[in-house]
Amino acid sequence: MSDKIKINLNGRNIEAKKGIALEELFSEYLESKEPLVVAAKVDNRMRELTYPLQEDCRVESVDLSMKDGVRIYTRSLVLLFLRACKELFSDCNVTV
Repeated sequence: MSDKIKINLNGRNIEAKKGIALEELFSEYLESKEPLVVAAKVDNRMRELTYPLQEDCRVESVDLSMKDGVRIYTRSLVLLFLRACKELFSDCNVTV
């Protein structure tokens, strides 16, 4: 059994080790000047950056220049804000 998988990353064919996380894949194969990547579509299914790739697939990065990327980033900031409020002011009720 091979320890490499074939990945079509944003239209570019590459080979990577089986089990590689999306975050690691992007840090190796995408240029740092591109917008911040916040998620990915793996075979058209939205996945978080910690998702490990186990088989040949098609991967599209989702970054802050895209509607889905802005939605994911905004939601993450809201959840972070709610957590901070709860830790600092345990009795507070926050409405977003």
